[in-house]
Amino acid sequence: MSGKIEKGKCYALVSASGGGKSTIFNLLFGHTSPNSGTILINGQDVDKVSLHSRQAHITLFTQRPGLFKGSVRDNILFGVQGIVEDGDTKILKKAECFGIDELLNRLSDKLDTDVGDQGHALSGGEQQKVAILRALMKNEDSIFLLDEITSALDASSARRVMEGFKQFTNPYATLMITHELSEAKEFADQILVIDGGQIIAQGTHDELMETCGYYRQLWHAAKKEKALELSVSSSSYSTMSAMMGTGAPDTSDDEDIEMVNFETSSETLLPAIAENGFPDQQLEHTYSKFEP
Repeated sequence: MSGKIEKGKCYALVSASGGGKSTIFNLLFGHTSPNSGTILINGQDVDKVSLHSRQAHITLFTQRPGLFKGSVRDNILFGVQGIVEDGDTKILKKAECFGIDELLNRLSDKLDTDVGDQGHALSGGEQQKVAILRALMKNEDSIFLLDEITSALDASSARRVMEGFKQFTNPYATLMITHELSEAKEFADQILVIDGGQIIAQGTHDELMETCGYYRQLWHAAKKEKALELSVSSSSYSTMSAMMGTGAPDTSDDEDIEMVNFETSSETLLPAIAENGFPDQQLEHTYSKFEP
């Protein structure tokens, strides 16, 4: 697979389930290495850079929060190098930008709230929001890899988070994997369609609907799946409402939400992202992955 990612843009990677989207992220982040070929950033082979230096310039947002027992603050600042001056202020500012401030304001002890063992004192969506803030505090001046980060969030929270990423001007690049094709349509500058280990098409949603039959298949399949979910939900609600004497909800204005995916390859070329490239020497800092 060969492809080029331009700095300052957001790309959604789309494929059928199991197409290799997460493998691409693992290759970029250094969890695995390609069997052949190279990954270049500003023309520099990332395999020739220390892992610490490489991961300091790439921020991975995952769907697995990986929280530990301690305060919300400790979990958010985990992995941040050195003492963070005005840490609470910076956390709250980022939370507001990404629509997560409502969670911090709602918690009984705010940032001092104990998340419990593995974050179990929080709901799945709340854990995900804490994990998003953690990644944002690590380094906003980096390539962003968003791996299904809204999967545990309700529709309203997911929209606010994605709008935050859209409004945030990343001078490098953002790549996203999402199971909602509507997110790719609305928030990505370009969609990469992957099939059979190849990037078979690239463009906006409207362009791909006109020119790429495979993308149309993915879109319509996701649309049918969403319609089925709404039908099942409405049917269940109708049964309950009949017992309670209430009406069924109006879903006529619901947006189509689609199922997305992203591809990967063992022979990947993704050059020209970070404007300043990687430093020649290893960065002297402690890096901690945001996964258990």
